[in-house]
Amino acid sequence: MKEAEFVVEVRQRLADLYGSERIGVGHSLAGTRLRPDLVVYETTDQNNIFLVVEVKSGKESNERFRSGREELFEYIRESGSQYGAVITPALDYIFSFSPSDQEPTILPSFPGIQTNSSNRPLDSVVEVRFLLRLLLEDLGAHEQHSYESNLKSDVFLALLYQLTAERDSVQLDHSNNLENQLVQLEDPLKSHYTALEPVDIVPHDLETVRTTLSYFGSFELSKTSADVASGFFDELAGHTELGAEQLSRKVSRPMVDFAGVEPEDRVLDPASGFGVLCRELATRGASATGVEINETAVIIAAFLNELGQQDDAIESVCADFFEWSSQSQPDSDSSLALGSYSTDKTSHTHRVNSVSLFDRIVLNPPIGERVFADRVPEFHSSRNQIRIEEAFVARALSLLDDNGTLVALIPEYILAGDQSKGLRDHLLQQATIEAIITFGGAVFSDVSFRGAIIRIRNSRSPSHQAIATAEVSPEPEHDGPNDIATAIEVVDSGHADVIEIDPREVRTLLPSQIQGERDVVDELYRQYDAITKLGEVAIIESGTTREPEQADSGLPYLDTTRDIEIEDLSLRSPDDVSTIATPTDVLISVKGGGTVVRRIDRDVIPSSRWAVVKFDSDQRADLYQSFFESKLGNDILEANRTGSAIRYITISALHNLPVPDFSKGV
Repeated sequence: MKEAEFVVEVRQRLADLYGSERIGVGHSLAGTRLRPDLVVYETTDQNNIFLVVEVKSGKESNERFRSGREELFEYIRESGSQYGAVITPALDYIFSFSPSDQEPTILPSFPGIQTNSSNRPLDSVVEVRFLLRLLLEDLGAHEQHSYESNLKSDVFLALLYQLTAERDSVQLDHSNNLENQLVQLEDPLKSHYTALEPVDIVPHDLETVRTTLSYFGSFELSKTSADVASGFFDELAGHTELGAEQLSRKVSRPMVDFAGVEPEDRVLDPASGFGVLCRELATRGASATGVEINETAVIIAAFLNELGQQDDAIESVCADFFEWSSQSQPDSDSSLALGSYSTDKTSHTHRVNSVSLFDRIVLNPPIGERVFADRVPEFHSSRNQIRIEEAFVARALSLLDDNGTLVALIPEYILAGDQSKGLRDHLLQQATIEAIITFGGAVFSDVSFRGAIIRIRNSRSPSHQAIATAEVSPEPEHDGPNDIATAIEVVDSGHADVIEIDPREVRTLLPSQIQGERDVVDELYRQYDAITKLGEVAIIESGTTREPEQADSGLPYLDTTRDIEIEDLSLRSPDDVSTIATPTDVLISVKGGGTVVRRIDRDVIPSSRWAVVKFDSDQRADLYQSFFESKLGNDILEANRTGSAIRYITISALHNLPVPDFSKGV
């Protein structure tokens, strides 16, 4: 719609409300920069301006609205009018503003038409997202570093207080006596939102609450529809500065689909964040329990659950998941470990201590941190600390009922990394891995890593497992599914690729690695009479993990994988260097980029970018150098690469690398 046509439409709308004789075109005032599109006068004599209106036909944007709104403030001050509005085809932004106000008060409708008691619900996702963005800007939170936890907490506490006031028919006056009103609403708020019982609900900054209420206090939040309320989450999910990864509905729906959730199922989300998975579960008729340690996230989830009209179907718990799931642990001399139960049917209570077992679990674990291994005793880790995502998966498995299903979103290194082998062994020994759907970083806009959605059934692993696999890629040339939903259909229809594994022997669970290794092994047997492992015919060492000190005389330091003459390398001291490469060694690049295979004609100090494969003779080194430089040798190395951001080959993978056995010909 052209702007001139839209101005005419808005003018007719105002004429219907106020009478055409009170409507005029905007006019400029001395000292102002704005000539508003339309004005409404207090009376028909058109002496005093009542309402100033800017009309924009394009989409709203913070920058355009902010500049237009500031100009309206200036015009209102100069003209003495009481109200202003910026109108687009998708949004009515109407406000009152006086010289004594620090911020405008947002109105639900044009002034003078409805009484204050007839507040309306929020109309659209556009309106919700726009008001929230504008509020955050007014609070100085338009920069990532300024959108801190306390501010988020106060904004959504204010909205929860408003919902509580609406429920108790209390009119919050955000200009006077607000602090006392909030104190009186503390008990009703915690009584209704039981997840907030352990949470401090005293705002950190009363002015943040006051400003939030000035934006949303004129709307009836409790009657805002679930679809419109989703705008709060959509706007939040767009802020990468929120910290922990918050899944969008685009990710949560496939995860719940993959779990096969049925009505009446008891389903757990052990790291529920803003509650997106729990709300998706509730729409399926399931009984959802969400556990979240972050108080701000619990506050936000309580608000979104209420507006999504799913609060009654969701049990929200603010707690440390590991402590919550370890309630009432048995005595140390008890034969029952956490998450287990007696095989005697008379004593099988279907409970883990005081926490009931669940039919299904959907999990988006936190990543990047570590926890003490003794917090997850069922994992039996030999390490002092384990990755937090591993700890969540292992503990979640212990909370599943017989034949229950666990679906988890995990980084790729859980499937293939050396450090996660203990978890893979645990899963393969304790459960059955049914399906793995892998994806790259471009599949989900809000999931930055290469990863997988994995489905596990809580049943004792058979001697062999058949894992349905699918790889998702949005690339046009990819001949498989290009989204997660399609991949799930392929898996559940029985048309996915199936990989047979022996849980006692499998080294990796990354399907591309398993299949890649099998393909190259098949080709090896076609080309060579005997096959062995690289670790059987060579000693394999990693390059130095720290840069040695520079010296006037010493050995060349080979850091780069580029083709560079040894004479051009800087000299480093060999003191305290664990690995020195010699001319009988083959160097293989193991970090970043493509595979590089190299020999050197004198001793060098290799960096950790290199693996040093040490042979007992030049002749054997020549044979294996030629092999790794061949297409088949390169394919074998590439099949064993892993990593989300930086692709790498582990030393243990090199030890187990299948290679020709040249021993008979040497």
